[in-house]
Amino acid sequence: MDVTWSMWWTIGVIAAAIFVAFIALDVWLLMRSRANRARARDGRHDALVPNARANNGAALSSGDAEDARMRARRERVQSYKVRSLSAEERDRYAERWRLIQGEFVANPPDAVSRADELVVAVMMAEGYPGSSNPDIRAEDIEVDYPRAAESYRWAHHALVVSQTSNLRDEDYRNAMMQYGRVFEALAPDRSSPVIGGRRPGVSANI
Repeated sequence: MDVTWSMWWTIGVIAAAIFVAFIALDVWLLMRSRANRARARDGRHDALVPNARANNGAALSSGDAEDARMRARRERVQSYKVRSLSAEERDRYAERWRLIQGEFVANPPDAVSRADELVVAVMMAEGYPGSSNPDIRAEDIEVDYPRAAESYRWAHHALVVSQTSNLRDEDYRNAMMQYGRVFEALAPDRSSPVIGGRRPGVSANI
C-alpha cells in the first residue's frame, strides 16, 4: 500500500513538473515573439525616418532648383533691355495679325506658321534676342507673361506636329487662338478700352 501511494505521488510530481515546464516554455515563446515584433517595428521606423527625411530633402532640393532656374531666367531677360512697342509699331503688327487671320480659312497650316513668325518678330522688335530655340522663347515670355508662355508652348507644339501630320481644323483654330493670346500679351493695344475682358481690334478667335 505504501509502495503504491509512493509511486502515484512520484508520478504526480513528475506530471506537475512537466506541466510547469510547458507553461514556462509558452511564456518564453510569447515573450520572444513580442520582442521580435518590437524589434521589427523599431527597424521599420528607423528605415522610414531616413526615407522620409530623404524625400523631404529631395522635394526641397527640387523647389530650390526651380527657384534658381527662375532667377536665372529673370536675370537673362533683364539683360535684354526689353521695351514696349510704339503705337505705330503695334498697329503695324496688329495689321499683320489681322491679315494672317483672314488667310486662315484658305490655308490653316500656313496661317499657323505665319502666326509663329509674327510672335518671333514682335519679340525681336521688343528687344528679345529671337532665339531659334522655341523652349528659350517660351522661358523668356514666362518671366513676365506666364499664361502667354503656356499658350506659346501649346501653339508651337501644334505647329511642329502639323509639319508631319494633318491636324484637325479644331486644332488649327486652337493654335491660332493661343498665338493670338501671346500677341495680345506681348503687344497690348494700350489706347483701346477693355471691353468684356478683351481689347477690340485683335481678336484671337477664328
